Amino acid sequence: MLESAFVQLYMEEARDKGRDEGRMEARIDDILALLGLQFHPDAVQALKPTLAEIKDLQRLQQLLLAAARSESLEAFMQNLGK
Repeated sequence: MLESAFVQLYMEEARDKGRDEGRMEARIDDILALLGLQFHPDAVQALKPTLAEIKDLQRLQQLLLAAARSESLEAFMQNLGK
């Protein structure tokens, strides 16, 4: 019985982690898509590794909003550095 409870807890944690990772990947894709509409797509794609290092979903949400308001890719990159 105890083993079963442990296995269930482990499976739930793994599932939650997978969901969070999926949300972060989706948010990064959203940021890149939005920036790609406004600025040079190749330059935008160069930001992907930097964005992928961010493991905070709220920070990625802030960056998505910053991408929508940025007048230049350089301005977005300043937000990225904060």
